[in-house]
Amino acid sequence: MLPESNKKSDSATEKNFKATCKFCPNRVISGNINNSSNFLKHIEEQHSIEFKKFQLVKQQVGPRKRKSDVPLETADTRAAKKQTVLQMKTGNPAFTQKQFESALCTMITTDMAPLAIVERKGFRAFCDKVAPEYVLPSRRTLGRGISAMYTEEKQKLIVEMQNAEWLSATADAWSSHKRAFMGVTVHYVDPVVVKLICS
Repeated sequence: MLPESNKKSDSATEKNFKATCKFCPNRVISGNINNSSNFLKHIEEQHSIEFKKFQLVKQQVGPRKRKSDVPLETADTRAAKKQTVLQMKTGNPAFTQKQFESALCTMITTDMAPLAIVERKGFRAFCDKVAPEYVLPSRRTLGRGISAMYTEEKQKLIVEMQNAEWLSATADAWSSHKRAFMGVTVHYVDPVVVKLICS
C-alpha cells in the first residue's frame, strides 16, 4: 500500500531515502527508514481508498516489530493476544415491549427530551443497533404513556399527603403577558421517615 521505495544509497548507515508513489508515478516522496509518516500522509490525502485498505491490513497484521525484539510465541499465546469482541445480550424475553415504552417515557421525562426524539434518525439508528427486537412507539403513544405516568405519580402523592400528620402549604400567584398563574408548594414529613428517625 505504501509507495515503492528506491533507496539512493546502499550504505548501511544511510537512513534517508526517496520513494516514487506507485499510484501517481510522477510524485517522489522523501522519507526516513525509521519514520513512514510522510508516506502515510501522502496516501491518506491523495489515495483515500488505498489508505483504508492499508489500515484494514494493518489491523489484521498488528504493529510491526523487529524480529530480535519479538520472542517466539506459541499458538496459545497468539490466540490470547487477539482482540476480543464485545458481546451484548439481546432479545431478553423478560423485558416486554410495554416495559421498553415505559423506560423510554421515563428517559424523556427525566431528561426533559422532546417527544419527537423517537422520529430522529440518530436515535432510531441507535435503537436499531442496541434493541432491534423492539418497535419504537409514535409520539402519540409516548404522550399517552407519559400522561398515565403523571396520573400514577399524582395518585401516589395524594396517598402520601393523606398519611402525613401535618402539611405546610404556600401559594404563589403572578401574571405575565396578560395571563395569570398560581403555584402551590407543599411541605410534609413522610411518616416512614419519622419512624426511622425515632427508632
